[in-house]
Amino acid sequence: MTTSSAQGSTDWCQQESERDTPNGNEKSSDAATKAYPTPTALYDDLARDSNLFWDKLESFHKSFGTKFKVPTIGGRPLDLYRLFVEVTSRGGIEKVCI
Repeated sequence: MTTSSAQGSTDWCQQESERDTPNGNEKSSDAATKAYPTPTALYDDLARDSNLFWDKLESFHKSFGTKFKVPTIGGRPLDLYRLFVEVTSRGGIEKVCI
């Protein structure tokens, strides 16, 4: 199936958001239905301090009991901090995907 890159990214975002819903059909693990923990840092602090971001991201995964692993793209680790800052500065996942 061939789609344009813009359409393909929109489809992917829609699929991800459907899977990430608490009642989504594709996620059946306890982590998918567990309530999010109370925030322990402000957005401005996370966006300003990469060390705080990484600490909180690791703590988030620990609270869910999930394995924390940085994805590798093209043989290089994906900078999740930069991705977080860039996506949130553009209005969040909904704005970026549409």
